[in-house]
Amino acid sequence: MKMTLDEARKRLFDTGFLLGGRRRRAALKVLLGSPGPEGVLALAAAIGQGHPHPKEILNGLGRLAAPADAAKIEALWDYFSRTPSPALAGVLNRLGWPPGRAVPAKTAQDLLALPEEKTPQEILNAVATLARALPVGDEAANDAIYGAWLRSGSKAFDWLIAEPGRRPGAQGVVTLAGVLSKPGHPRAAACTAIIQGLSPTAEAEKIAALWGHLARAPSPALAGVLTKLGWPPGRAVETKTRREVLALAVEDAAPEVLQAVAAFAHILPVDDEAANDDIYGAWVRSQSAALESLIAQQGRQSASPALEALHALVTGRLERYAALKDQDGALLVQAFAMAPEPFRSRLAQGVAASPDRGIKEAYRRALSSGEIDKAQSVANLKLVGDEDGLFEQTRHLRLLDVLGLCERWAAVPGRPTHPDHRAAVDKAVTEYRGLGAFKVEPGPELPDGMVDIFDVWRDEKPSDADLRADLTAEDPFRKARALYLGQERNLVEAQRLAAAAKSEHWPERLIARLLDPAALAGAPEDHVLWVNACAGDAGLLAAPIGGTPEDYARHSARFQQASGPAAARTRALLSILCTFQGVFVAGGITVDETGEATDRGAVELEDAGEVEFE
Repeated sequence: MKMTLDEARKRLFDTGFLLGGRRRRAALKVLLGSPGPEGVLALAAAIGQGHPHPKEILNGLGRLAAPADAAKIEALWDYFSRTPSPALAGVLNRLGWPPGRAVPAKTAQDLLALPEEKTPQEILNAVATLARALPVGDEAANDAIYGAWLRSGSKAFDWLIAEPGRRPGAQGVVTLAGVLSKPGHPRAAACTAIIQGLSPTAEAEKIAALWGHLARAPSPALAGVLTKLGWPPGRAVETKTRREVLALAVEDAAPEVLQAVAAFAHILPVDDEAANDDIYGAWVRSQSAALESLIAQQGRQSASPALEALHALVTGRLERYAALKDQDGALLVQAFAMAPEPFRSRLAQGVAASPDRGIKEAYRRALSSGEIDKAQSVANLKLVGDEDGLFEQTRHLRLLDVLGLCERWAAVPGRPTHPDHRAAVDKAVTEYRGLGAFKVEPGPELPDGMVDIFDVWRDEKPSDADLRADLTAEDPFRKARALYLGQERNLVEAQRLAAAAKSEHWPERLIARLLDPAALAGAPEDHVLWVNACAGDAGLLAAPIGGTPEDYARHSARFQQASGPAAARTRALLSILCTFQGVFVAGGITVDETGEATDRGAVELEDAGEVEFE
């Protein structure tokens, strides 16, 4: 009777003294000769299950040959990708991949994920053998091959990397670029050569990806390569990429990085004022000589005359400064305010070299800083990305003005350098982001038959199209619903919300005040109680950041006590206010254990509410 596959699987492990060997060989023959792949998969599994004579199985599998056994060999590779073993790897390394058959993407992906630094060499050799069957032009597969090469450090992949036409894709070159930031990496020279060999025309997308990677992980080695490669000719630069690359220009940036930034800036359109503003800002932050020369050589003009005045005075181009017609010296005052200390020294030399007494008078005003209004100072500091200066300015601002800075900090990665200041900004930004989504907190239980209008609106789940249509509806309640739900979906622009705050219909005014803290500033008394109640934060928005220890104690106590249906926003505003006041004025709070405090700014703890001291 012919042996079945199930019987063969059992007899494969027969260890009987007299007939065991004969039965094993018979079972091996049956399993190898089965028409489908089930037999060879059973043999592969037997190796992992501790077969007493694995060489018998390995020799049998080694006799498989394509094309007759192509399906069986492919099944073995798939099994190996899930259950790798050095023994089976040796067989597959000799068998190779069946010629003429495409390698399934999943099998290739799983196999190329196996190589690591400590992976057995037999497995590495087998994976490299499989990789030879992958198309040279498949960049996704090539990326996986390059990844296996870098992770394992095995020479088994060297010839694949050198194979003509086997180029990495965009993700692959970014992986290679990561090696350049690791000093002493054994593959660094090879990775550098591969990146340097990229074609600016045929591989523009890859080079653009490398610039994006440099912006995220600046490396002098990569910067040096990109300075030579440049930006792909004819390829537009996205605004996000432009800002991120130019943001690399800071005072302590590596010289190679600054050279790369200058090479990048060189290809930006000269007539693009937004790009020029970013270039000027990069120059001020970094004091880069290359960017300074670039601005002069290309004749780049900023949207800010104050920045142009700064460049002209720092570089001694007094004729350019004269062309700005700064008769009242206001531009010089603004330029001085935004200049870092090294530039101020050079600016002073330029002023000294000028015979114009008006420039010298303006310079004296700049030194006193009395002619610069707070709003202009903040605008100048934003333009040059001076996060430390912006933070220091907050002590002179109201809470409403600081919310504008929080909006900026929420959109950019820049932070003050002092750890306490950086932590304060991060905390304030977290609270600010929560202001955009108004939350109604649970109130008293409603009488029978009544429902909460906010719950009703949410349960209706209108589409975006319905909300857009309702924004222009005649019914004020339909419009109020569209404002309330549309704000969360970014369907309501600031102008529409501002108009709603002045609407003749109280439901629209109510929602505007709930959603937009700025609508509370200067809000008039409303004849509708519910609308007027929302103006409770108006005084809070006008609170100065640079208050007194007593102010800080009062606001801290109010933060602890804030409650009610709309208290979430009030607590968020108080948290932002106390966060900044905690830096500037909380340090002025001291505890006197005597019976009476004699300082006129002292605060009785019993009057300060629940103030936390750390």
